[in-house]
Amino acid sequence: MERQKLHLLAVVAHPHDFMHCCGTFGVHIAMGDTATVVSLMSGASTPHNDKLSVELAKPPEDRDPEVMGQTWEQFAEIKKQELRDVAAIFGITDVRVFDYPDHPFYLRDHPKAIEQLVDVMLEVRPHVLVTQSPYTSSAFRHSGQSSGAHNDHNETAYAALAARAQAGAPQFGA
Repeated sequence: MERQKLHLLAVVAHPHDFMHCCGTFGVHIAMGDTATVVSLMSGASTPHNDKLSVELAKPPEDRDPEVMGQTWEQFAEIKKQELRDVAAIFGITDVRVFDYPDHPFYLRDHPKAIEQLVDVMLEVRPHVLVTQSPYTSSAFRHSGQSSGAHNDHNETAYAALAARAQAGAPQFGA
């Protein structure tokens, strides 16, 4: 009996968060499954801009003007391309970045994110959803998060889980 082919969907906060599951996705791609990767944010903010962080740590006279002169939009494009490049290594071509603002991303301010995720889910019909951890208790919360602190990763998990619930609910006329 042949194994059913699966479609996996990763919903991550920032492009680099795909690193947490890319190996698993690669194994599934090698087995003939397919995958889609969605990043809610570009990850272009300073904490995710390693090149800019390195330059800012240098004395002003030693900083690379090309890196220092990059616009937020230019760096966002670099992060998106890095995600596409990494996904391609694992055989994934369906990569989407929504460009919501990060640090902080509040789902209450961007309810459209849920609608966009519902649209993706209804389009690609994933069998498996992989997303960030939605937990805020000390036993399960995302590493580096202090108790009660806002976290883009948790908000992303809430959006993915809400979208899953909405996509799975029968809609009259749909």
